[in-house]
Amino acid sequence: YATFFTVVRAGEGAAGEVEELIRVGRFFDGFTGEVHSAFFRPDSPETVFTGTINGTASSITFTTLTHPFIKEGVPTSDLAGVSYFAEDDGEGVTLFRESFNPYTKERFRVEVMEDIEGFEVSFFNGRDWSMAWDAALEGRLPVAVRVLVRLDKGREFSALSRVMIR
Repeated sequence: YATFFTVVRAGEGAAGEVEELIRVGRFFDGFTGEVHSAFFRPDSPETVFTGTINGTASSITFTTLTHPFIKEGVPTSDLAGVSYFAEDDGEGVTLFRESFNPYTKERFRVEVMEDIEGFEVSFFNGRDWSMAWDAALEGRLPVAVRVLVRLDKGREFSALSRVMIR
């Protein structure tokens, strides 16, 4: 019995690990796809691309091209706003994604991952990496964005996405 339950516990632990890796992978797929389609025009107040670091966690807000928002009485556009940020509620750090209509500013927040230890975003200008970006000051989007998620036990996962719409 001892051997049997040891094997069962090991299998349950591995299943939990795989589930966590799938969750991180899904986040990276969505995040890099949205960054890939980021859109900014200096003369358009509806478009934005900013990233900052607050203490140990980054936040990023940008407009991206996606499927159109369709709602009666609201301007229809394929432009959507997205924010990613981490919040510490005292029991752990949770990563959130907030989407918004850039015209009406209506916001919708969902939890992406909980119990993370860190969320870091950095920006490549073609020569150097920085921890902050403001497209309104730079006059353009970064060339690439790197995102890092730190899980428990020091495990870190990162992804890189080029900004393709220029």
